[in-house]
Amino acid sequence: MQAIETKVIPATNTKETRVRATHPGNAEAITVGASSFNFIEEAHEHAAYLLLKKLDWDGEYVGGGTKAGMAWVCKSGGSPVVEYSEAKELFEELLKEESK
Repeated sequence: MQAIETKVIPATNTKETRVRATHPGNAEAITVGASSFNFIEEAHEHAAYLLLKKLDWDGEYVGGGTKAGMAWVCKSGGSPVVEYSEAKELFEELLKEESK
């Protein structure tokens, strides 16, 4: 199962608050500025979508909150789509599969 994690990078004296999207291999990442979004969840969603496109992954991804930020897991195949919803069970299932 493919997954993407997003987390907030706090603002510094020279940079705005950002959201960084990575996947478990951490070989590729995307960072987006959060100031152009009304809600931080939108920045998480946008970062996840951009990383999906960069990785050329297909499928419908749902996101849910974690202690570190958000996790996005593949719900079905097809064109890349991300949507924010409660996906805690899917993420916990992914963690169980990875720990085997």
